[in-house]
Amino acid sequence: MDQVELLIACVTKLGAEDVEVTGPSHVNFTLWSIESLAYVQDGGRLRGSVFIDLDIPKEDMPEAVEWAAHQEVGGGKVEAAWVANDEDDGGCIRVVFERDLDPELIQADDPLGQDAYNLLLSWGGEPPDLDLVPPAALRASDPTRIAPTNAWLLIGSDSSYPDPHDLMIDRENAAKGLYEGFWTAAKQTEPGDLLFFYFKGDRKAIHFVARAADNAYFDDLGSGAEWSRRQWWAHVTPMVEIEPIALGELRQITGPTVMQGRSGRYLRPEHAARLSELARPIGPDDAALLARILRPVVGRADHPNPATLDLAAWRALASGTFEREADVERLVVEPLLRLSLHGAEDVSVVKAYPAGRRIVDYVVLRRGVPACAIEVKLRVRRSRRGVWAECRDFEQACDYARRLSVPAILIDALQVHLIHEGASEPTKTLNRAVLLEADLQTIRRHALGL
Repeated sequence: MDQVELLIACVTKLGAEDVEVTGPSHVNFTLWSIESLAYVQDGGRLRGSVFIDLDIPKEDMPEAVEWAAHQEVGGGKVEAAWVANDEDDGGCIRVVFERDLDPELIQADDPLGQDAYNLLLSWGGEPPDLDLVPPAALRASDPTRIAPTNAWLLIGSDSSYPDPHDLMIDRENAAKGLYEGFWTAAKQTEPGDLLFFYFKGDRKAIHFVARAADNAYFDDLGSGAEWSRRQWWAHVTPMVEIEPIALGELRQITGPTVMQGRSGRYLRPEHAARLSELARPIGPDDAALLARILRPVVGRADHPNPATLDLAAWRALASGTFEREADVERLVVEPLLRLSLHGAEDVSVVKAYPAGRRIVDYVVLRRGVPACAIEVKLRVRRSRRGVWAECRDFEQACDYARRLSVPAILIDALQVHLIHEGASEPTKTLNRAVLLEADLQTIRRHALGL
């Protein structure tokens, strides 16, 4: 499924009706006859709103804010907000929710619709519907259940040190499946990755740990923001405070390092394991949560001979160890082509293939004729709106496909995007960490132009 198809499948699993696609990664729908919307947010999770009231006058907003603050539902968080748009401004009460972008992970008895319906009755002054059974409890998505592929050292300043109240709110939201905290991160960050938060200035120590809640995404906060540089970010699970691990202890484990530059430094599994041994919770009730966060890192940090990599070992390679596109070429692309094209007759792969004035990273030749163009990136940078036509990396791959009149493949450290000639988006996206033997056959047919 492409992204919109996944989005439609997910909201349908939630009980959506009258689904209408309103953008590249946006849909409107009704849920229990209530106006709703959903979209794929930066990082790849589903986020949306169910609108209890969309027409609150400005003078009534204090009452709405007070009412919303006292509502508690399991399927999301209730908030009153003043929404500005191109056509009109207005007040609303809504249930904000997040879910995994995978219909298989959305529970059949998800409480979102019934929660919203009960709120609608309450806001309208009506009694609850006694014919309805109480809604089921939400089994919220929890990235700590994922074995971490990578471990990262994230860096912050004194001004970014978390506020205790914000940490409490993050925990309340996480219990409802919402992960709204975010941090500057490495572009290869994956859901479930283990995060250690180091703070510069007077602190000079690791003070918190957490997990990545989604894939890293690229954003530019603009010149007016405190962090004005163009950077990669990731949403994170609620941070757990630990007894400080001082810079001196950190250097004894990782070796000499200068704590300057951008956040998101790869930690080898053995270094992450040693830091985990030193981590002690500050909060008396955080021991169990800390233990779930500090699971062993499973991504393979060493780089074996690419010519001998099998599919299982290839999937297990830690993306954090890839520093340049050349690493992706050698350890991801070339083994993948070897595995997927094994046994194909009259087939060869040429690196740095000329296409007019451009040079294609790889071209698959069949009987000496181009069959597929392959573009390689360390990490594909999607546009903020999620439109593939606005993604320069995608356009580059499509340009090669047009020049050679062949399909294309766009590959980075985490994903393989199959692109038909003339397509406006990938036909199929495959995640390296879970790629199957059957997927190799799909790649084979695509690479051979079949």
